[in-house]
Amino acid sequence: MKILGTYKGKLGEIAIWESEQTGDRYYREGEVFQSQSSASGESRFPYVKMMEAFLSDENSVLLLGCGGATSRRCWHAEARA
Repeated sequence: MKILGTYKGKLGEIAIWESEQTGDRYYREGEVFQSQSSASGESRFPYVKMMEAFLSDENSVLLLGCGGATSRRCWHAEARA
């Protein structure tokens, strides 16, 4: 794992890590990993994949938190295909 960047956050250090084997990226705040995505931006968290499957037929979705960034990326890519 290599660290791409670190920042000082209100709840502790924020770090973006990248796996040298897979290219996956990890967002860590304090002592907790908050997010993980593939090199292409797809979420690796099961609950985000469940939300994507549940909402896949919708034309308009508002996401607040809960994997919103990686989900948006997935839906945007599908819309262009």
